[in-house]
This record gives sequence, C-alpha cells and structure tokens, in this order.
Amino acid sequence: MPAINLVEIRPGLFLNGDHIVLVRVLPREERGVYAVLQLSNGDKLDLTRGEFTAISGEEPRPAMRQQVPVAK
Repeated sequence: MPAINLVEIRPGLFLNGDHIVLVRVLPREERGVYAVLQLSNGDKLDLTRGEFTAISGEEPRPAMRQQVPVAK
C-alpha cells in the first residue's frame, strides 16, 4: 500500500502533496495572499507565507518594497 504524503498547512487542513499540481508565487503579496496552490482536481487555494513554507519547505522571498515615484 503506497504511503500518503499529507501536509498540514492550517490547523485541521491537510493536503495530499501528491495532488499538488503547482504553487505560483504572486508578483506582489495582496491581502496576505503570497501564492496560489492548484490541485489536480482543479481546486485553487490562496496561501500565506507560512502556508507556502509548510508546503514547499522553502523560505518565502523577502517582501518587495513599494517604489515611490520621484518628483522632478
């Protein structure tokens, strides 16, 4: 019997890592959403930085600083 690869990303929310199709990091974090996860059944889930780390095992990239236009 094959082992199930479960990852807990939120208290009580477990994902089977074998069903993750992709994790896309957004160009800019918006409303706490750092990345979008897509599952093999087509469902999508917004991820925070902590959830991204739980799934990928990688530290998220540093937050982008907002650039302020320079007046001339």
